[in-house]
Amino acid sequence: MMGEASALMGRIMIVDGKPMTGGGQRMLPLIAHALMDHDPVVVRPDGGDDQAALHDVMVEKLTFPSYPEELRCWGPMLRMLPQVLATAWRLRLCIRRYRIRTVIANDLYSVIPLLPATAGLGIPLIFYAHSCDLPPAAARLLVRCTGVIACSQSAADALPGSPLPVRVVHNAADVPSALGDGASVRGDGAWVIGYAGRIDANKNLAALIEAFACVLPAIDRPDELAVLEILGSGAVQQVQDLRTQIDQLGLRARIRWLPWTDHPLPVIAGWDAVVLVSHLESFGLCLIEGQMLGKPVMGTRRGGIPEIIDDGVSGILAASPAVEDLAVALVRLRAAVPAMAREGRRRAYHRFSPTAYGLQLRQALSELVESSRSAAELP
Repeated sequence: MMGEASALMGRIMIVDGKPMTGGGQRMLPLIAHALMDHDPVVVRPDGGDDQAALHDVMVEKLTFPSYPEELRCWGPMLRMLPQVLATAWRLRLCIRRYRIRTVIANDLYSVIPLLPATAGLGIPLIFYAHSCDLPPAAARLLVRCTGVIACSQSAADALPGSPLPVRVVHNAADVPSALGDGASVRGDGAWVIGYAGRIDANKNLAALIEAFACVLPAIDRPDELAVLEILGSGAVQQVQDLRTQIDQLGLRARIRWLPWTDHPLPVIAGWDAVVLVSHLESFGLCLIEGQMLGKPVMGTRRGGIPEIIDDGVSGILAASPAVEDLAVALVRLRAAVPAMAREGRRRAYHRFSPTAYGLQLRQALSELVESSRSAAELP
């Protein structure tokens, strides 16, 4: 059955509608490479970064509309209808040119033009849910898709109510096993906690900074002072607010800013621990990257993070994103034994490797395509 459904998938197009540094965009090369047997075509926005990891994949660049306020305002969106239809027409031409048989919308921004682009063609349109915070408008859009792949059970549970079939395929990280054994490669005498990702209010970095300041006396060692490094990018005002907070706490020498890079693994390899303290997180790629590099990791009991971390076994979970709970978790992180990092690494390579991911993704797509075919055959 799976082989038959796999054949029905034919050539696959993966469409990414908004250039950004989120999990969906970072997953794009792994999605494409997992589907290489289907000769994938990746469609990305003009101006998007040319990821070297996509060098062996056909990539098309198109102009996508810049949607207002995270797709939460219908009025401005309706005024953008001519732009949406123009993008839809170009997508339809790509579908015909490459003889596409299955389309994956890698974010909500791509679903909007893909709905008219695929209308009447009889090909499956699969939505890939990388978020736990889809706007209510998504319910009206997704109901016309064939099915949904969610990056975590938390992301699946957060989907607006619809009769669509959903399959959970946890994200993955491509971290060479030889890259790190957990030991910091810095040699600067500091114990470095690191965060890698976007800088926005949801990431809760202001609370992390305050908690870090509170516990410095408990986590400093005479020969090894604690340092927090933030690797990321975000809105200018949000970054400035965090810098002001750091200055007011007198921690400029203890909290370091690093510019975002599309290749964060060498930076993470230099850290002693990795943290992600979001209010809501669909998955948490930096956590599994840290685990694969042999680092102890810390997260919050929010979204998909508990699907990665077994508290006290493969990492540390803060009871909540509140400053007090983050402070307690940071002290526990400082005391983490090497066995915890080793278990985290073992589990991460077993559950979140590209090989495991590819098998699960192909199985999920086969099931969704077969489901759509069976539904179409009903009288």
